[in-house]
Amino acid sequence: MAPKWKSSVISSSPPSADQDSQSVWIPCSGWYGLCFHVKYKCDCVYAAHETSKEDDKALLTLPHRVGRDIISSLEIGTLIYLRQSANVTVSLKTCCDQHNDQDPSCEWCLFLQCEGKREEYSTKKTLICAECCRMFASMNSVENHIGALHKVVDPNSIWKKPLKVVYEDEFMAVIDKPQGMTVMGDKPSLFRSDLLLALTGNGKDSMAKPVYVHRLDAATGGLLVLAKTKAAEIQLKSCFASRSCRKTYLALALGRIEPEVGTIEEAISGKPATTHYKVVQYYRCVDDMADGGWVTLVDLHPVTGRNHQLRRHLKHIGHPIWGDKKYAPYRKRKVGSDDNVDRADVVNSTSVEQDPHCRLCLWSVEITFPHPETEDDLTVSLGDRPEWLACLLAYQEKRVKEEEKT
Repeated sequence: MAPKWKSSVISSSPPSADQDSQSVWIPCSGWYGLCFHVKYKCDCVYAAHETSKEDDKALLTLPHRVGRDIISSLEIGTLIYLRQSANVTVSLKTCCDQHNDQDPSCEWCLFLQCEGKREEYSTKKTLICAECCRMFASMNSVENHIGALHKVVDPNSIWKKPLKVVYEDEFMAVIDKPQGMTVMGDKPSLFRSDLLLALTGNGKDSMAKPVYVHRLDAATGGLLVLAKTKAAEIQLKSCFASRSCRKTYLALALGRIEPEVGTIEEAISGKPATTHYKVVQYYRCVDDMADGGWVTLVDLHPVTGRNHQLRRHLKHIGHPIWGDKKYAPYRKRKVGSDDNVDRADVVNSTSVEQDPHCRLCLWSVEITFPHPETEDDLTVSLGDRPEWLACLLAYQEKRVKEEEKT
């Protein structure tokens, strides 16, 4: 299967006339950025190679997917140093199911960013690590940083998968934040990643990158509100600070919570904290950590917003949340001795059968707040139950039936 190509080089001298239509001849040594676009949105994977090299190691794996868009290496700060007379080619690495019977189509081109030797590229911090968006002054610094912090970048990593957008307009967006993904911090986080670039607005007041207006714990999944403009950011942050928004969380708690409707009022760090709850359903469970052989699916409505409020309150009434490593008993699973293993990826790659307690069973499933522009109440819901919760409940039901047979 031969892909269809259209390629060109923007540089001080044109490529040779007899070059292969699938490769680009490099007229001068320098730093190049690669722009890559596919005609149809699909899951095909391509690889860029330098044909003069003896090894088959790819320079880049393409395309770079961010949200619903495909962006170039230039946009995420990935540059390649190529020597004069080298040849670069892009070949199909993995074909998706959609294109098993037809040729995928793509376009790509190399842009010369700067001529000169490797160490002469930059005197300022103009190079950006595409994984965590830290800036560096030289490519050697970037390489050392990647080797230490992002030694291996799995193409299936949580940081490479597009975000699920639940609601979006020109002022704001609401995404479904994956479990394990940190919202902010010095380590890899959503705010420091390039995942939010796909949600950047087009208006004159739009910020370079959307910003979060409230927080979710890394272990908690579900709805996270983002502002696209500075005015929307101010309005939304004020809304959350004044508690004029209403949030609903879904949790799976250990044991059988009774009564089915109630209020938990327990101070946290000396400050008053209130949570209303309503039982959704009880489930039989044979897991050792299930108190009395029961677990409870429960809706939680926090009135205040204290640190770890929901997790602390459920522990206070004797029903900690399933998978809570801080406030509930937990069998720690060894993930290997590699310090570069991303904990978010471990969480999202582990199956229910491997470790049923590897995820915190807590999700933000519904949120209501005044729209930053119209000021009308806007309600955004997650929709279906989280996939992990559905798998976990199905797994426990299977185990209960097996126990009954024996």
